[in-house]
Amino acid sequence: MFPVKQWAQDQLLWAERLTDSNLWSISSLETGLCVQLDFLPLNNCQPGGQWVLGSLVSAEGAWKVYNLRGLPPGIQKNLPEQQMAWVKPENHVFLLNIWSMLAYMEDSALQAFLLDVLSDDQIMLLFCTASASRSYHHNQQGGLLAHSCQVAMCAAMMCTQLHMGRRAAWVAFLGGLFHDLGKTWMFYNEEQGLGGQHESYSLILLASPLQKLRQQSPQLFEALTACLSPRKSYQHDPYQVSEIVRLCDRMSAAAEVQRDAFAGIPDYFWYASSPQDGRLYKRLDSPLF
Repeated sequence: MFPVKQWAQDQLLWAERLTDSNLWSISSLETGLCVQLDFLPLNNCQPGGQWVLGSLVSAEGAWKVYNLRGLPPGIQKNLPEQQMAWVKPENHVFLLNIWSMLAYMEDSALQAFLLDVLSDDQIMLLFCTASASRSYHHNQQGGLLAHSCQVAMCAAMMCTQLHMGRRAAWVAFLGGLFHDLGKTWMFYNEEQGLGGQHESYSLILLASPLQKLRQQSPQLFEALTACLSPRKSYQHDPYQVSEIVRLCDRMSAAAEVQRDAFAGIPDYFWYASSPQDGRLYKRLDSPLF
């Protein structure tokens, strides 16, 4: 199932057996903490090193790891580390959450798709540093990553709450995560950038991973491309998961615009006009209530 709660508690860890020793070196990508353990509660962990997900806890003067799950073997140690260096500190949590999902994905085709994209430095550098718009929502550097992760998590959790099934939740996650990937080619992110429909550019950028997904599972390919493709409002999409992704996309954008509208406004103001879309927004967290 989609990890509604557990993903927020675990850490991304690099586990490696020390040379000529039974000790394991465990280091946290998020904090940089490195400890040594004499026992690793995970079968088949690669001795030469593997990314794992788990809780690293200090108890009674000793370090222990719990709830260990392995990410796919073969991921180089420097790959997530390099991407963390591209991301602003306040966005680290988003990148960590994305990588962590590889440990939970039961479907091998969807897991391979996500890993293919995460392993592409050209895509990921742009994805981690681009803005989601020129002057509307999430328009700062790194805004695209934050917005995309919000949409992905919201869409997947909505599918889970609506009992739409595991595959639907994971397609919603991937569709939400990469629905705006084509914005990395837009004029507000590149000096030689483009106008036009960013959804079309998303499909081009993801062409190779999508082709592999089509060969492994035509149905998953069809559902995921439904989430990524441009759609007219009057068209009915047989995959409801795509409607959920679009709903979460709109809500993430609207929530960001509301936050910006109240930026610098005293706490006791419960309404504000947005300079971005001219609309009036009201909030319920004012001391007046």
